Amino acid sequence: MSDHAIHPLRAARQSFNLTQKRLALETGVAPQTIMRAEQNKPINADSRRRLCAYFHMTSDALGLVSDKREQHKGRHGEDESLEPVSSQTRSRMLIRGQALAIQELESADMEQSRRGFLQALGITGTSLAASSSPLLYPPLWERLSRVLAQPSNMDNETLLHLEAIVRDSWRVLPTMLGTFSQSLLQYVLQRLEIVTQLLSTTLVTEQRIRIASVAAELTQIAGELLFDMKESEQADRYYAVGLEAARVTQNPLMQVTLLGRRSFIPIYGEKPEKAIPWLQQANVIARRNVPSITQAWLASIEAEAYANLRQTQDSLQALQKAEYFLEQHESRRNGENAHTRFSHTVLLGYQGVCNLKLQRPKGALPALQAALQHMDGARTRHRTIVLIDIASAYLQLGEIEGTLHYIDLALETLKQVKSARVLQRLNDLNHALTPWKGLSDVKQLDEKLLAIRPLIAQH
Repeated sequence: MSDHAIHPLRAARQSFNLTQKRLALETGVAPQTIMRAEQNKPINADSRRRLCAYFHMTSDALGLVSDKREQHKGRHGEDESLEPVSSQTRSRMLIRGQALAIQELESADMEQSRRGFLQALGITGTSLAASSSPLLYPPLWERLSRVLAQPSNMDNETLLHLEAIVRDSWRVLPTMLGTFSQSLLQYVLQRLEIVTQLLSTTLVTEQRIRIASVAAELTQIAGELLFDMKESEQADRYYAVGLEAARVTQNPLMQVTLLGRRSFIPIYGEKPEKAIPWLQQANVIARRNVPSITQAWLASIEAEAYANLRQTQDSLQALQKAEYFLEQHESRRNGENAHTRFSHTVLLGYQGVCNLKLQRPKGALPALQAALQHMDGARTRHRTIVLIDIASAYLQLGEIEGTLHYIDLALETLKQVKSARVLQRLNDLNHALTPWKGLSDVKQLDEKLLAIRPLIAQH
């Protein structure tokens, strides 16, 4: 290898946008060992096996040099971890790993949970960052899309564990958006990698539908996490393939929620007109026995899209429709929906943001303050958004003191949330304060935002 050539391990690592420290966390290999390997120095067999399993590449392909003291162990020992694993063995590994992951996911230490899962499972995902590197497999969404057209075969116990993983992922998602988004994304994409492999095998129709349903849910969770990280293009790809999976299962609820979440991308990408066809399509599907709370959530998204288009009447009518469907839901004494996390408090937030977009701060402020008052204390990310929107309402009313007060409250919670999407909301508000940049408190806001950005960028 020439002095100027990039080491294969470094090239593979960079294709995933991983630092040496991050790769060390993902694989359990010490950062110093990774540094040695990239300097073309020998590393031990266990470290080589871990790196080969992570990238699904051989030691030779990664340019890994073995310690001469280990050569007596056999010429095949180095890459034995890459030998094919039988379906039965993989299922047992999957079940053991899933059980460990479910148990450890309930703890606060997501990094340790992910390492524990990988150690128990014995395999890792290959496209965790949705990389399109020519060194690796095609992007995960492309492979999943292809295998959805093929029949599949697996045991019921493994399917039950996969379905349990989905339920747990939905359960922890609200509190992990932002704060643990990267950790949960890796966790979900590793599960999706397994689902993709299973879909490529031979299965009976009923099992294929069940595993396609798992795929649809996992892609939706991945899309939401990527959207929160402002990775809109990748989020859209996962939503698109999730819709393919939902159509395979003929599940109208899943199709509606995927279309609803996909609509956020153009709404927050300053192209709200592109969301309208998706929302209209979702409304048609929603007529097929979709819960009223999901229809209320869908109507709220529609209201926000119309508000961004400055179509006041359409927006307010959609909010009224959301209230109607929510009343139907509450009359049946049903709880909050896991997929949409929609409730009366969330509707108040939508009423507030829609009125803000329509330049109606006097209509926005009471709704937002009521949302803040009734909000679940665990919903820190949602609380931060509402605080920023209240600050925006005060700004539209010309009350700078109130604006800065709620911005300070939002900054404190944003340090906990670490959400790129929420930070963007605050940056937009800061830009709107340009006419008041002469005030010392407004100048200090620039410094506070500069201080908080590295916390979110590093996460």
